[in-house]
Amino acid sequence: MEKKLLKESKWLRVFELPNGDQFLESKFLVDRIQVNLEELIKFWELSSDQEKWELAEGYVAKQEFSEEDERIVEFLMNHASEPILSILAPMMAKHSNRHKITSFFLERIEHIDDYPKANYFQALEDTVTPESKQAVVAALKRRHRQYQLKIQGQTLTEKRVRRSDDIWDYLACCRILLIFTNEKEYAQILDNYSTAGDPQLRDWAHYLAST
Repeated sequence: MEKKLLKESKWLRVFELPNGDQFLESKFLVDRIQVNLEELIKFWELSSDQEKWELAEGYVAKQEFSEEDERIVEFLMNHASEPILSILAPMMAKHSNRHKITSFFLERIEHIDDYPKANYFQALEDTVTPESKQAVVAALKRRHRQYQLKIQGQTLTEKRVRRSDDIWDYLACCRILLIFTNEKEYAQILDNYSTAGDPQLRDWAHYLAST
């Protein structure tokens, strides 16, 4: 597939595909670049929000996870903005202290509004322990009820749903609750949205139901 290079930064490349979509290529994944904590701290102090976003999008695709990566994750947990933290959730889930990371995710799921949470919901699958599962499920069900109240005016026949709408996170919340509880109501919700009028929302529901 031909792709046109639109932009290249220290951490990633941005390509345009033949259909007009954009594709991000992580240099951490493709070029196997590395960064240590000292380098990252210097970068963080001097960089714009856009440059930090590029780092996060590249870094989250890194496959290996070393002790240095664990220190980097801990630094970012204390210094990154909420949008950046949401991007980095899959990387945080590799941290050895699963209790710490689960608590960090739940804090954002329960108390931080206005930012996407789907990545946190999905990453919980890798951090929850048998000891924490009951509390996690209770928190997820509280957030699930809040989503239901917010989206009750939206219909499945809407042709275009804004990407910022809570409905996207709502479906991700349904998926993780289905995994943790095996309760049929969450499977039914995903199945209902697999016929939604918005094609992207329909694809999102299909993806969640199949993973």
